[in-house]
Amino acid sequence: MLRRVFCSLVALTSAAYPGVVNDNDTVIPLVYDGAGWSTEIVLANLGKTDASIHLAFVTPKGFAETWKAGLIATPMLAGTMLADDSVDATIAPGGSITINTAGTAEKLTRGYARLILYSGGAVGATANILKKADGKVLQSFVLPLSPESERRSMMPLRLDAEAGFGAELAFVSETSYTRLDLTFRDPKGTVVLQDNLTFDSVTQMFVPVADTWPQLKNFRGTVEWQVSWPTADIYANLYLASGALLSRKDGLDAVVGAMTLPGDQSRARQR
Repeated sequence: MLRRVFCSLVALTSAAYPGVVNDNDTVIPLVYDGAGWSTEIVLANLGKTDASIHLAFVTPKGFAETWKAGLIATPMLAGTMLADDSVDATIAPGGSITINTAGTAEKLTRGYARLILYSGGAVGATANILKKADGKVLQSFVLPLSPESERRSMMPLRLDAEAGFGAELAFVSETSYTRLDLTFRDPKGTVVLQDNLTFDSVTQMFVPVADTWPQLKNFRGTVEWQVSWPTADIYANLYLASGALLSRKDGLDAVVGAMTLPGDQSRARQR
Protein backbone atom coordinates (compact mmCIF):
# COMPACT_ATOMS: atom_id res chain seq x y z
CA MET A 1 0.00 0.00 0.00
CA LEU A 2 1.29 3.46 -0.88
CA ARG A 3 2.00 5.90 1.89
CA ARG A 4 2.37 9.66 1.77
CA VAL A 5 5.54 10.51 -0.12
CA PHE A 6 8.38 12.71 1.06
CA CYS A 7 11.63 12.62 -0.83
CA SER A 8 14.82 14.59 -0.41
CA LEU A 9 18.33 14.90 -1.79
CA VAL A 10 21.02 16.95 -0.05
CA ALA A 11 24.60 18.03 -1.09
CA LEU A 12 27.10 19.39 1.49
CA THR A 13 28.54 22.95 0.97
CA SER A 14 28.87 26.19 3.03
CA ALA A 15 26.29 28.36 4.81
CA ALA A 16 23.02 29.12 3.01
CA TYR A 17 20.33 31.30 4.55
CA PRO A 18 16.79 31.45 3.12
CA GLY A 19 15.79 34.71 1.46
CA VAL A 20 12.15 33.85 0.72
CA VAL A 21 10.06 31.59 2.95
CA ASN A 22 7.18 29.87 1.19
CA ASP A 23 4.26 28.31 3.01
CA ASN A 24 5.11 24.91 1.49
CA ASP A 25 8.62 24.86 3.05
CA THR A 26 8.46 21.95 5.51
CA VAL A 27 11.67 19.92 5.28
CA ILE A 28 15.14 20.06 6.87
CA PRO A 29 16.65 17.49 4.51
CA LEU A 30 19.76 16.67 6.55
CA VAL A 31 20.33 16.34 10.29
CA TYR A 32 23.57 15.11 11.94
CA ASP A 33 23.92 13.88 15.51
CA GLY A 34 26.73 12.02 17.28
CA ALA A 35 30.51 11.54 16.90
CA GLY A 36 31.08 15.23 17.62
CA TRP A 37 28.25 16.38 15.35
CA SER A 38 25.00 18.02 16.39
CA THR A 39 22.26 20.02 14.69
CA GLU A 40 20.66 23.27 15.82
CA ILE A 41 17.31 24.18 14.24
CA VAL A 42 15.85 27.66 14.76
CA LEU A 43 12.15 28.14 13.95
CA ALA A 44 10.64 31.61 13.67
CA ASN A 45 7.01 32.71 13.34
CA LEU A 46 6.73 35.10 10.40
CA GLY A 47 2.98 35.47 10.79
CA LYS A 48 0.71 37.72 12.87
CA THR A 49 -0.88 35.00 15.02
CA ASP A 50 0.48 32.24 17.28
CA ALA A 51 1.93 29.30 15.35
CA SER A 52 1.41 25.81 16.75
CA ILE A 53 4.07 23.47 15.33
CA HIS A 54 5.28 19.87 15.41
CA LEU A 55 8.90 19.11 14.43
CA ALA A 56 9.78 15.42 13.91
CA PHE A 57 13.31 13.99 13.63
CA VAL A 58 13.51 10.89 11.42
CA THR A 59 16.30 8.36 10.77
CA PRO A 60 16.83 6.50 7.47
CA LYS A 61 14.68 3.69 8.92
CA GLY A 62 11.70 6.05 9.01
CA PHE A 63 9.04 6.26 11.69
CA ALA A 64 9.54 2.58 12.56
CA GLU A 65 12.59 3.66 14.60
CA THR A 66 12.62 6.26 17.38
CA TRP A 67 15.60 8.60 17.09
CA LYS A 68 16.84 9.22 20.63
CA ALA A 69 18.45 12.52 19.75
CA GLY A 70 18.25 14.05 23.25
CA LEU A 71 16.40 17.14 22.04
CA ILE A 72 16.82 20.43 23.90
CA ALA A 73 14.47 23.42 23.44
CA THR A 74 15.63 27.00 24.11
CA PRO A 75 13.74 28.80 25.48
CA MET A 76 11.37 26.23 26.93
CA LEU A 77 8.22 28.07 25.85
CA ALA A 78 4.98 27.56 27.76
CA GLY A 79 3.26 24.42 26.52
CA THR A 80 6.37 23.02 24.79
CA MET A 81 6.46 19.21 24.79
CA LEU A 82 9.68 17.28 24.10
CA ALA A 83 9.82 13.61 23.07
CA ASP A 84 12.85 11.53 22.05
CA ASP A 85 12.37 12.43 18.41
CA SER A 86 9.90 15.34 18.21
CA VAL A 87 8.94 18.74 19.59
CA ASP A 88 5.53 20.39 19.91
CA ALA A 89 5.50 24.12 20.61
CA THR A 90 3.55 27.33 20.17
CA ILE A 91 5.54 30.30 18.83
CA ALA A 92 4.27 33.87 19.25
CA PRO A 93 4.23 36.28 16.26
CA GLY A 94 7.82 37.40 15.67
CA GLY A 95 9.00 34.83 18.22
CA SER A 96 11.35 31.89 17.81
CA ILE A 97 12.45 28.63 19.39
CA THR A 98 15.77 26.79 19.03
CA ILE A 99 15.92 22.99 19.00
CA ASN A 100 19.27 21.25 19.49
CA THR A 101 20.18 17.59 19.21
CA ALA A 102 22.39 16.46 22.10
CA GLY A 103 25.36 15.38 19.96
CA THR A 104 26.61 13.11 22.75
CA ALA A 105 26.24 9.75 20.99
CA GLU A 106 29.50 8.02 20.07
CA LYS A 107 28.17 6.95 16.67
CA LEU A 108 27.03 9.38 13.98
CA THR A 109 23.38 9.20 12.91
CA ARG A 110 22.22 11.06 9.82
CA GLY A 111 18.56 11.75 9.14
CA TYR A 112 16.14 14.56 8.42
CA ALA A 113 13.43 16.67 10.10
CA ARG A 114 9.87 17.51 9.08
CA LEU A 115 7.76 20.48 10.12
CA ILE A 116 3.98 20.38 10.53
CA LEU A 117 2.10 23.60 11.22
CA TYR A 118 -1.11 22.86 13.14
CA SER A 119 -2.32 26.47 13.18
CA GLY A 120 -1.14 30.04 12.71
CA GLY A 121 0.95 31.87 10.14
CA ALA A 122 3.98 30.79 8.10
CA VAL A 123 7.05 29.47 9.95
CA GLY A 124 10.62 29.78 8.70
CA ALA A 125 13.57 27.70 9.84
CA THR A 126 17.30 27.15 9.43
CA ALA A 127 19.38 24.15 10.49
CA ASN A 128 23.00 24.59 11.53
CA ILE A 129 24.97 21.32 11.32
CA LEU A 130 27.92 21.65 13.70
CA LYS A 131 31.13 19.68 14.26
CA LYS A 132 32.67 20.45 17.67
CA ALA A 133 35.73 19.40 19.64
CA ASP A 134 36.71 20.62 23.13
CA GLY A 135 33.81 23.07 23.03
CA LYS A 136 35.03 24.72 19.82
CA VAL A 137 33.19 24.72 16.48
CA LEU A 138 35.35 23.10 13.81
CA GLN A 139 32.80 23.04 10.98
CA SER A 140 29.40 24.61 10.40
CA PHE A 141 26.93 24.07 7.56
CA VAL A 142 23.61 25.90 7.36
CA LEU A 143 20.55 24.54 5.56
CA PRO A 144 17.29 26.46 5.09
CA LEU A 145 13.86 24.93 5.35
CA SER A 146 13.15 23.31 1.98
CA PRO A 147 9.96 22.90 -0.10
CA GLU A 148 8.12 19.70 0.66
CA SER A 149 7.63 18.79 -3.00
CA GLU A 150 10.01 19.25 -5.92
CA ARG A 151 9.34 16.88 -8.81
CA ARG A 152 12.41 17.88 -10.83
CA SER A 153 15.64 19.56 -9.68
CA MET A 154 19.19 20.16 -10.90
CA MET A 155 22.54 20.43 -9.12
CA PRO A 156 26.03 21.38 -10.42
CA LEU A 157 28.72 18.86 -9.48
CA ARG A 158 32.49 18.73 -9.62
CA LEU A 159 34.34 15.48 -8.91
CA ASP A 160 38.11 15.04 -9.05
CA ALA A 161 39.53 11.79 -7.72
CA GLU A 162 43.13 13.02 -7.61
CA ALA A 163 42.33 16.35 -5.95
CA GLY A 164 39.90 14.65 -3.56
CA PHE A 165 36.68 16.37 -4.60
CA GLY A 166 33.71 14.07 -4.02
CA ALA A 167 29.94 14.15 -3.81
CA GLU A 168 27.40 12.07 -1.90
CA LEU A 169 23.72 12.30 -2.75
CA ALA A 170 21.21 11.93 0.11
CA PHE A 171 17.68 11.02 -0.90
CA VAL A 172 14.63 10.69 1.33
CA SER A 173 11.33 9.03 0.45
CA GLU A 174 8.61 7.78 2.77
CA THR A 175 6.89 5.69 0.09
CA SER A 176 8.19 2.20 -0.67
CA TYR A 177 9.55 1.69 -4.19
CA THR A 178 9.72 5.38 -5.03
CA ARG A 179 11.89 5.66 -8.14
CA LEU A 180 14.18 8.58 -8.95
CA ASP A 181 15.60 9.04 -12.46
CA LEU A 182 19.04 10.69 -12.62
CA THR A 183 20.67 12.31 -15.65
CA PHE A 184 24.30 13.50 -15.61
CA ARG A 185 25.33 16.05 -18.27
CA ASP A 186 28.68 17.66 -19.14
CA PRO A 187 29.06 21.49 -19.39
CA LYS A 188 27.87 21.36 -23.02
CA GLY A 189 24.63 19.68 -21.96
CA THR A 190 25.57 16.30 -23.45
CA VAL A 191 24.16 13.34 -21.53
CA VAL A 192 27.01 11.40 -19.92
CA LEU A 193 25.03 8.90 -17.88
CA GLN A 194 21.44 8.02 -17.03
CA ASP A 195 20.38 5.74 -14.20
CA ASN A 196 17.68 5.34 -11.57
CA LEU A 197 17.42 4.58 -7.87
CA THR A 198 14.55 2.73 -6.20
CA PHE A 199 13.73 2.78 -2.49
CA ASP A 200 12.98 -0.43 -0.65
CA SER A 201 12.88 -0.65 3.14
CA VAL A 202 14.59 2.66 3.99
CA THR A 203 13.37 6.25 3.89
CA GLN A 204 16.79 7.80 3.26
CA MET A 205 19.64 6.72 0.97
CA PHE A 206 23.15 8.13 0.88
CA VAL A 207 24.71 7.56 -2.54
CA PRO A 208 28.45 8.28 -3.08
CA VAL A 209 28.63 9.30 -6.73
CA ALA A 210 32.12 8.05 -7.68
CA ASP A 211 31.67 4.73 -5.85
CA THR A 212 28.27 4.10 -7.41
CA TRP A 213 29.28 5.24 -10.92
CA PRO A 214 33.11 4.89 -11.24
CA GLN A 215 33.04 6.43 -14.72
CA LEU A 216 32.08 9.74 -13.03
CA LYS A 217 35.12 9.94 -10.73
CA ASN A 218 36.36 13.05 -12.60
CA PHE A 219 32.96 14.37 -13.63
CA ARG A 220 32.19 18.08 -14.03
CA GLY A 221 28.70 19.19 -15.02
CA THR A 222 25.18 18.82 -13.65
CA VAL A 223 22.95 16.11 -12.28
CA GLU A 224 19.19 16.28 -12.72
CA TRP A 225 16.78 14.09 -10.78
CA GLN A 226 13.03 13.61 -10.95
CA VAL A 227 10.46 11.25 -9.55
CA SER A 228 9.25 8.81 -12.21
CA TRP A 229 7.15 6.71 -9.82
CA PRO A 230 4.69 7.29 -8.22
CA THR A 231 3.41 9.62 -10.92
CA ALA A 232 1.55 12.90 -10.39
CA ASP A 233 -1.78 11.34 -11.34
CA ILE A 234 -1.41 9.01 -8.33
CA TYR A 235 -0.24 11.69 -5.90
CA ALA A 236 -1.47 15.22 -6.54
CA ASN A 237 0.75 16.46 -3.67
CA LEU A 238 3.94 14.41 -3.96
CA TYR A 239 6.37 15.06 -1.09
CA LEU A 240 9.88 15.60 -2.49
CA ALA A 241 12.60 17.97 -1.25
CA SER A 242 16.05 18.31 -2.80
CA GLY A 243 19.64 19.36 -2.14
CA ALA A 244 23.23 17.70 -2.30
CA LEU A 245 26.55 16.66 -0.23
CA LEU A 246 30.05 17.81 -1.34
CA SER A 247 33.31 16.70 0.29
CA ARG A 248 37.09 16.76 0.12
CA LYS A 249 39.69 14.26 1.30
CA ASP A 250 39.59 15.67 4.83
CA GLY A 251 35.78 15.53 5.16
CA LEU A 252 32.70 17.60 4.41
CA ASP A 253 33.25 20.78 2.46
CA ALA A 254 29.86 22.43 1.79
CA VAL A 255 26.00 22.26 1.78
CA VAL A 256 24.14 23.63 -1.28
CA GLY A 257 20.53 23.65 -2.38
CA ALA A 258 19.18 22.42 -5.69
CA MET A 259 17.90 24.51 -8.59
CA THR A 260 14.15 24.04 -9.09
CA LEU A 261 11.65 25.90 -11.27
CA PRO A 262 8.52 27.19 -9.47
CA GLY A 263 6.32 25.09 -11.75
CA ASP A 264 8.05 21.93 -10.49
CA GLN A 265 7.21 22.68 -6.85
CA SER A 266 4.13 21.66 -4.91
CA ARG A 267 1.37 24.07 -3.98
CA ALA A 268 0.72 22.22 -0.71
CA ARG A 269 0.98 24.14 2.58
CA GLN A 270 2.80 23.65 5.88
CA ARG A 271 -0.42 22.44 7.52
